[in-house]
Amino acid sequence: MMDDKRESIYENLLEQYGYFIHSTKVWKVVSYTSASAYRKARSKGLLPFREIELDGRKGRYVRTASVSAWLESQIAKGDRRIKEK
Repeated sequence: MMDDKRESIYENLLEQYGYFIHSTKVWKVVSYTSASAYRKARSKGLLPFREIELDGRKGRYVRTASVSAWLESQIAKGDRRIKEK
């Protein structure tokens, strides 16, 4: 079941954004309150994934697989907390 969720999240993001998500979009995907909050987390080194620059493209990107894995880890944490109660 967990693999189905992960695959679904990844496939959904892949279909919508491709293999890389631009940082101007990723902040919404991972539920930062604003682009400013995302930039602040970046400047403090607190992003939960690594941004990269792609040759010939402006801006920074995050691998869709990394975003999907992070989202899945957050879901798993929530599931564990519910089971502990």
